[in-house]
Amino acid sequence: MHKVIIFTEYFTPAFLAGGPPKSASNIIKFMKDKINFEIYTSNYDLRNINKLKVINNHPLKFLNKNKVIYNSTIRYFFNFNKLNILKARSFYLNSFFSIKWCLLPLLIAILYKKKVIISPRGQFHKSSINQKTIKKKLFIFCFNFFLNKNICFHVTDKNEYLQIKKYYKKINIKIIPNFFFSNNNKIHEKKNKQFVFIGRITKKKNLLFFLTSLKKYRIENLTLDMFGPIEDLNYWNECKKIIDILNKNNNKISYQRPLNYKEINKVLSKYNFFVLPSTSENFSLTTAEAISNKCIPIVTKNSPWKSIEDTNCGIRFNPNSEKEIFLSIKKAINMKKKQKIAFQNRCINLIKKIKNQNMLLKEQYFKLLLN
Repeated sequence: MHKVIIFTEYFTPAFLAGGPPKSASNIIKFMKDKINFEIYTSNYDLRNINKLKVINNHPLKFLNKNKVIYNSTIRYFFNFNKLNILKARSFYLNSFFSIKWCLLPLLIAILYKKKVIISPRGQFHKSSINQKTIKKKLFIFCFNFFLNKNICFHVTDKNEYLQIKKYYKKINIKIIPNFFFSNNNKIHEKKNKQFVFIGRITKKKNLLFFLTSLKKYRIENLTLDMFGPIEDLNYWNECKKIIDILNKNNNKISYQRPLNYKEINKVLSKYNFFVLPSTSENFSLTTAEAISNKCIPIVTKNSPWKSIEDTNCGIRFNPNSEKEIFLSIKKAINMKKKQKIAFQNRCINLIKKIKNQNMLLKEQYFKLLLN
């Protein structure tokens, strides 16, 4: 069977890092009948804050036949010999701006003349490039010295394709959407809650502007629960100031806690609306989870989820427009029960189409990883 090695800084059971580890595990789940994977990863979650409860530095089984190595920081360089590099058809790098998880594996691939697929996972979006801009621009420039015909970029939307082309005009780039895998089949929870946000608390998620917009237009009767790791404490403190003002105006906005992947479906099934005001999104698996749980999505127009608007199963808004943000939330607050049911039914129709696409995506991923 064909072999592919995945290099990813975060991998299940890591969950604070958001979508990238989930996207990598979904590729393995859907392609395991055609490809044998080896996963080279760290033994920690986001920013080395939480150590994973795994056996370190030893090959472990993942989904029966695939191999994963969780590396401690000091053993990163010494565990490469546990990978079957000679038999690998390609390397799949699940990030871009990383010396350890992109450049070093790339050098090994060049040494062994292996095909390399780099998946930046939204790191070329403007909102991402604008953070630590000088370092990232320097990294982009230096990467030119490593480019060769065996390197291919994998993106999940046209926006990031165009962003990468600004820097690397001749590079081969494939646009293939993420697989969507959900354990959710039926809605078991009664939807007795209003709005929910699930995501990392960072500037990219645009929460401060979102909350400030609602304060400006004096929103009322809003109940919003927020789940996710607080990655930027200073940014969150600014959000809390606005939340305190909003809560004095007949609203109930509160932060809950981070969620692991197994909890997301259960939480979403309790809410009527899912809110994601990000300045940009790579794919947003949580949006797909929301749709599959009949949790009506209210998301930014800068996300790739145009199908929400096309199928009328949710609401999209300009993340830079205070008025659009307010009107979107106000529309949801005023939505009658029959309207909600109609939106939720359209959500189910859309998620069926997305799940049916998985079989078509398998062939595209097969060609991406092996051809």
